[in-house]
Amino acid sequence: YGEDAHEETVATDQTGASVQVDQREPVLFSDTTSDGMAPPAQNMLDPEIATMANAPLASDPTGTAPLATTNHEVPALDNIEPGAQFAPGLASTVPEGETNSGDEADVCSGPCESFLMGFVGHSGSSAIMSTLWRHSMIEIPWPMEPLQKARSSAMAAQMTRVKFDASIEKGLKPGFKLRPGHVLGAADLWNQLVSSYKTRLIVLTRDNCFKAAIGLYTIRARFDLSAQQGLSAKEAETHCKENPESCYYDVTNLRFFAYLMHISKHGMNQVLALRDSVQWPCVLHVTYEDYVRDNEEVMNKIYDFLGLEAEDNTPRFEKALSDSPCVVLKNYQEVCADLWGCEELRPYLEDEEHGCVCNDKSREPDPVLCSYKSLMAQGPLVCHDIDQFGNPRAVACLDDQKEKEQ
Repeated sequence: YGEDAHEETVATDQTGASVQVDQREPVLFSDTTSDGMAPPAQNMLDPEIATMANAPLASDPTGTAPLATTNHEVPALDNIEPGAQFAPGLASTVPEGETNSGDEADVCSGPCESFLMGFVGHSGSSAIMSTLWRHSMIEIPWPMEPLQKARSSAMAAQMTRVKFDASIEKGLKPGFKLRPGHVLGAADLWNQLVSSYKTRLIVLTRDNCFKAAIGLYTIRARFDLSAQQGLSAKEAETHCKENPESCYYDVTNLRFFAYLMHISKHGMNQVLALRDSVQWPCVLHVTYEDYVRDNEEVMNKIYDFLGLEAEDNTPRFEKALSDSPCVVLKNYQEVCADLWGCEELRPYLEDEEHGCVCNDKSREPDPVLCSYKSLMAQGPLVCHDIDQFGNPRAVACLDDQKEKEQ
């Protein structure tokens, strides 16, 4: 179900080593969705938000200062230490698939006033939000993650207020996707916002970082955008037959693949930190795996949580890749064997439901592949590209001209 991927540009990784920036030219995209249809006017990027996002900061009238220069900086994913702990809020004990109302049960009854979905890339957010996008009482902007251009947590909070106010004035329930980096470290700002708008939080996580890494590798190492947001139903019917190289391939950059597994696992921890760092009055935790097993049941839970009647459980976008890792990865056995020694990654490598079992479990742990810090210390690994909305995103560095031409 794709990834509207965005990670803030950083000059160094968390080890302090320089991160090479790949100077690609921005690619221009049309205003149509992947199914060839222009989004309705009310779901286009709000002009006021776009103006605010692109305006210079008050402390930087020339617009030349580095990103995130206000009191609360937006932390990039790679700059937050894996395992970092954040102060727990009301939601800290919410079991998966259940809701939390803290001491304010009345706030969680009836229709919501606003909501946000905490997520990281390639966790099924596009499928779920594109279903909610169809609801007559909900207004979700297009793109569904309007804070991508926010240069600080303070700006992200202000942009959220602008968007919420505009939708509420129309009598609609505003909501959109929210990355942890816009909130962590600025809980005071977001506590004020959540209290003002009684904002409910949908926590979306994906348990399997191996499968998440497969989708991210398709986008960030193979530069195949079919897995970024998903495909229309019509496209999905013939995509793999017409584009087999998009659906079945070899992992040729194992270092980058291991990196994607590490950041996917860490990213899910960040979503839980987002849940626990703000005093959300109401929280619902759902998983990508539950959505794949029974999307209608999960959507009905979400509608109940938002206090709205279900109208349509059909997503606008469908999966571009098989859920079976040994179908997508032609060299699955090689990848599995090379990573099996990594105790942290091992639990995610096999998928018995799809018959994906690692045959070679004898290899010793690779000290580089098994450690995020060691991966980043081995030289250029992560570069930055420009996504279809003009935002930087982390991609695999291209080693030579031949690979770049491919």
